[in-house]
Amino acid sequence: PGCGQYYRVIIEAMFGYVLPVREKLTEQEWLDYRAAYCGLCHTLNKRYGFLASFLLNYDFTFLALLLRREKEAPCVSCLRCISSPLRGRYASESDPSLEAAADISVLLVYWKLKDQLADERGLRRLPALSLLALFHRVFRRGQNQNPALHREIGRRLSDLQQLERERCSSIDRMAEQFALIMTAMVPQNWDESSRRVMEQLLYHLGRWIYLIDAWDDLDEDLKHNRYNPVASRYQLTASTPSEVRQEARQNLERTVCHSENLAISAFHLEDFGYHSAVVENILCAGLQSIRHLVFSGEWKKYREQKKQELKQT
Repeated sequence: PGCGQYYRVIIEAMFGYVLPVREKLTEQEWLDYRAAYCGLCHTLNKRYGFLASFLLNYDFTFLALLLRREKEAPCVSCLRCISSPLRGRYASESDPSLEAAADISVLLVYWKLKDQLADERGLRRLPALSLLALFHRVFRRGQNQNPALHREIGRRLSDLQQLERERCSSIDRMAEQFALIMTAMVPQNWDESSRRVMEQLLYHLGRWIYLIDAWDDLDEDLKHNRYNPVASRYQLTASTPSEVRQEARQNLERTVCHSENLAISAFHLEDFGYHSAVVENILCAGLQSIRHLVFSGEWKKYREQKKQELKQT
């Protein structure tokens, strides 16, 4: 769906972990999800120009679904795009939730690239440098659209980088910094009850994403002698015995499950409108599915499979 397939060529790390389980959605729910995905792509294009479409990501699609609280179905249009120039695809029309998700996605990609730039050395910095230059105008517009969120994300990531430089061994402290970035995305004009529920949901989802990503990156980080919070916490190296690594995996997965369950508990405290069934599918089935894939070592194979499916769609 949409232009997401081309984005994977540009930046490998932003594929996204927050996905639905297709088999557990009705046909209409799947069409609604695809329409939101394509709608976010077109919204990025409309607000930031053609290049911004390559920043499309499944995680930001989920954010758009969370932010749209209306009970009525969104308006959809049949639109053409670079991945489907002849046959149009149904896409949700731009609305405040898609616009907010587009703005947030631009800022998060910008700061993720800045973080990669700080982590790498020598020639390995070139991809991040090149992308920052290529998307310079897009990122500048994003900063102007939401300067307060831009500053907040920068402040939190600066704190995260400081903990990395200190080789922090506390997974909890590291995950919390990313979780607080997620809570900053909650609209301040919502009523207090809805805002608190959304903050709790995004906080625990943020911890889940950070910990899943840390385990997913573990082998690559050990290979290149980069800081990894899991390696630091459990004192893992490339030569760590398999039984020690297995124990670390089990301990971390229990922590991830805890964050997963707390995010689901927050979801059940609020009505998420028309997209409630899709949001519930992602939280209750999608997160569990991805967790199993990541901790079993099957995630990268699955991701490549999804890339091929997108190219054929």
